[in-house]
Amino acid sequence: MVIDVNVLTTGWIIAGVIASFLVAVVALGLGVSSFIQTKNLQKKERRERLLNEIIEWATDIICLDIDRSYQLDKNLQGEGNLILWVMYGEHRKLEEAYRNLLRKGKLTLHPLISTFRSNSLDNAVSELFDELNMQIVSIEQQVDAILENSNDLSSFISIGEGRMEDKKLLNTTAEKVIEEATKIKTRGIG
Repeated sequence: MVIDVNVLTTGWIIAGVIASFLVAVVALGLGVSSFIQTKNLQKKERRERLLNEIIEWATDIICLDIDRSYQLDKNLQGEGNLILWVMYGEHRKLEEAYRNLLRKGKLTLHPLISTFRSNSLDNAVSELFDELNMQIVSIEQQVDAILENSNDLSSFISIGEGRMEDKKLLNTTAEKVIEEATKIKTRGIG
């Protein structure tokens, strides 16, 4: 039996082409799989980063220091106009801080919350927006009261105590946002 060398060589060439094709298909499959895994990881990291930003935003709201103006009320009794201007300045700073946090929440965080498909988080953030707006209005009213009652030191104390009550309500609402965001982080919902 005589084997033609050309037939033998052609068989090896075909086998080599088939093997190369199979290697290319496997490489393509691994590349696509790697691409999909990378995209999923990036999506998960983005969600984690957004949730961390939401939690940080709510924590910033909780950490606003209104105790200072209340303490100044008690420490400056008998100082007349000094307490008026200190309280006025502290309340204006607090109002600006609330406005900045409200702006940050509405412009950067609120449009992204829908990506989590969580009604409870969306509702908690909406409540926090409402509460921040109410706090701003309340501060404006308190500043007006400070200016109107500049001679009545007892009114300064009641204004400071009123701020403390308002702050407790705001903190409770911000804690709800943190709780809902943490639930999403720990359960991976969304």
